[in-house]
Amino acid sequence: MSVIQEFKESYLPASIFTRKAYDALERFSTEDFFMRRGDGCKDLVQEVIPIAAFLKYFEIPGRNIKCKYYGSGHKYDAKIRVYERDGNSGWTETEYFLEVTMAVSKKENLVREELAMSGFSFGDKDIECFGSRHKGTRKIVSRPVAEDKYVHPVKSARSIRLSTLVRERLTDKARRQKNYPMPRILLVQCDPGPISLNEWATVCDDVHETIDRSVFALTFIVNCWQNIVFPI
Repeated sequence: MSVIQEFKESYLPASIFTRKAYDALERFSTEDFFMRRGDGCKDLVQEVIPIAAFLKYFEIPGRNIKCKYYGSGHKYDAKIRVYERDGNSGWTETEYFLEVTMAVSKKENLVREELAMSGFSFGDKDIECFGSRHKGTRKIVSRPVAEDKYVHPVKSARSIRLSTLVRERLTDKARRQKNYPMPRILLVQCDPGPISLNEWATVCDDVHETIDRSVFALTFIVNCWQNIVFPI
């Protein structure tokens, strides 16, 4: 049975959903994780784990959350039910549809492949693949690229690059999903590496005006590997 099947069978409390997601991740080897191999690995890493990070953020004292994952083949990735001790707060709906998207570079797969093959990568700024996988000669090579963190008085090169990736995903998702069910929450999963809180704040400010509020009731930037969630 696929590792994600249990997330589809019923609505799970946020704490149980999260624990099961992290337990399921442990079933895959490091190489399978980076290469997204194994039954359900890709959906687990790219959708279920980011949802788990969001659930930990969204559930607070007095507000309990249950979630059911649907995955590919549906007009939304998951659905949550919101239970508030004192009734509706005035802005929280009782149900939301969740959509998850990845704000990553086009060469992100090469970085993962290099990590799987050698355990290290300089990242996607200067990375190439050589040889043939069929012949067993394929090799991924990344090179270090110098970057001045303070080339801009407010924005770093990393925050500018991440803002561009997030805006692209926001625009694409809004264009594709205008007629999908509401209310919808969009989770934009990012993994830019270690960046400061100021850089995260800069990204949120930069992309705020890009969000189509008629399509998504709430939008969040998520980095599930650092347990970071920012509303935008």
